Amino acid sequence: MQKKITGFTLMELLLVVFLLGVLAVTTMSALDGIEGDAANQVTRAEIAEIATAIRQFKRDTGWYPGEGQYQCADGATLNPQFLNFPSALTNDAQKIAWCAHPANLWMLFENPMQNPSDASDIPVNQWNPDSMRGWRGPYLTKQSLGLVDIEGVDGMYGLHDTFLHKPIGNDYVWNGCADPDNKQCVVGRPYYLRGINTESIGLVSHGENGVLEVDALNDAGCTKNGDDLVVCLK
Repeated sequence: MQKKITGFTLMELLLVVFLLGVLAVTTMSALDGIEGDAANQVTRAEIAEIATAIRQFKRDTGWYPGEGQYQCADGATLNPQFLNFPSALTNDAQKIAWCAHPANLWMLFENPMQNPSDASDIPVNQWNPDSMRGWRGPYLTKQSLGLVDIEGVDGMYGLHDTFLHKPIGNDYVWNGCADPDNKQCVVGRPYYLRGINTESIGLVSHGENGVLEVDALNDAGCTKNGDDLVVCLK
């Protein structure tokens, strides 16, 4: 005869524990799916918002960030009109690498031709209401984890997708979130503006798997690979 434990037999208690375990696993699996779907939807909305800001930059200035008047360099020669660089960048090579990196959306946040040390300076590309041309940003609002270091290029004005708790690894370090083991830190991957100065510019998210599945950051901007999310700009 089964021994009674506060009104239940031992077998009944084990059955209840087993069923509760099954229910917990099922619930967690369902929540994981919901969380993944929600992050996918939020990231799609966010990447569309950033694409809208880039298109507005193009309407205002006549160029996409990094093209024409906003091209970072002519070969190894830094654009002489660009003045607004972080003080940590001490030579032209560093400035060009920082300016031209696909994850650096700095021109949407700050006027690259604004002299940061001279408040009275009027940039040559400032918005002109007569011609209806010029830089009139900021076009985006910085995130709390807005600066990102990637493979030796530090302090870039990045924005990250909303897929949660992906290990940072050695390539991505967000300011304020440098510890990949800190589970309280919501870490996404940076959006990349690929294909500048080509016929195919695209804004790209790594997607849910956290892997950028492209051959080269600067080529084939609108090519979609794997679960990458892509918005084509031209």
